[in-house]
Amino acid sequence: MALPRAAFVHFSSCAFLLVSLFAHSLASNEAFPPSSNTDRRRALFARERLPIILGLIFGSVFVALTVLMAVCFMRLRRKKPGNGKDAGDEEKETTKNGKTVGSEESVVVVVVPAKSGSEVKRMSWAEVRRITDGFASAVGEGGFSTVYRARLGGSGLGAAKVIRSSERLNREFRQELDVLLQVRHDNIVKLLGYCDETEEGVLLFELAANGNLHERLHGKKEGEVLTWQQRKSIAVGVARAIEHLHDGCDSPVVHCDIKSSNVLLDERLAPKLCDFGSARVGFSSTVLRPTASPVMGSPGYVDPYYLRTGLASKKTDIYSFGVLLLEIVTGIEPFCSETERLLTRVVADVVRDPARAPEIVDPQLTGRFDPEEARAVVSVAASCLRDQPALRPSMAEVAALLADKATAAFSVAGKLCGPSVKGEGMER
Repeated sequence: MALPRAAFVHFSSCAFLLVSLFAHSLASNEAFPPSSNTDRRRALFARERLPIILGLIFGSVFVALTVLMAVCFMRLRRKKPGNGKDAGDEEKETTKNGKTVGSEESVVVVVVPAKSGSEVKRMSWAEVRRITDGFASAVGEGGFSTVYRARLGGSGLGAAKVIRSSERLNREFRQELDVLLQVRHDNIVKLLGYCDETEEGVLLFELAANGNLHERLHGKKEGEVLTWQQRKSIAVGVARAIEHLHDGCDSPVVHCDIKSSNVLLDERLAPKLCDFGSARVGFSSTVLRPTASPVMGSPGYVDPYYLRTGLASKKTDIYSFGVLLLEIVTGIEPFCSETERLLTRVVADVVRDPARAPEIVDPQLTGRFDPEEARAVVSVAASCLRDQPALRPSMAEVAALLADKATAAFSVAGKLCGPSVKGEGMER
């Protein structure tokens, strides 16, 4: 940076010298009055040109300063992030299995303070390979990521989510990382570490011993049917997680992709909300979806109001949670790809009349549930599914209703729904 700074000082000195000489010339003219009309006209003309000359000089200084700042910025952009080296000084990389990775000697592990005082490790790609045994054991796969089992200190286990490389996915990785570094809640998946050393982003989480809610609701394995009490507990936990995102963070967070496969279950079947790649942070009302952007959410869970207008808000999450409640009660997937059937359409008549809720309870429970509680949960779901977002309850109200006793919850939820909810949001 020495050369641009020296050039700027030299240019400033020249500009100052020009201004000084011109001012001195004017002062000389004032000190010795002109001897003729011609001299007077010349002096007057010189004074009239002063603003123009000064404007040219200072304009030139401004342009030069802008150019120098741009040069400085470009030099800084060429620095290698995290270690202050220029791009030309980067350490040699090795290629293995068709993938370019940093060398073993370039391991950089720093501690990043998270909101609750816990520590999140920034890991190198080499360290990620080590704790996953070279990505030997895949435990899950999504559309744009693969999850591998990871060995933590001692006998602990974790899950390393490797997000595939692309410009859009890199933005989603950064978005999810930024959210999880700030959010801490018992019902939100805990971030243990991350790696942003290569084009592929890695997020290290606590391991969910019982998979996700979608697998438990729709799996075919015998003896793994969730009981009614377990379903209620999961619903309350997810509601509290969303309430924390909406109202308990410094900046409101809208998840934008609430669904059963994004609810992990730990060894006690406690729910852990995950996947914040579509989340929106820092607003509480609406955001306009650009035409070229992909639609947020998943089939069957997406708020019809968002689909019509492109406007997402906290109430977008509340609609999706209403669909999730119906899925928990009925055991039916929100969207059938073969028949394009929507769960909200299948149970529309019952949602209009929550007193009939026992008719749609998952038959795998073989009648082992509380009918009043079923009515209460369906009443809450109906209030979440209102067509107009402004008429839906807040997530704080939803969480309070679900955590309340069944009779009281049914009564209050009935008031929230009201007659106007009948037929809204169902025929889609």
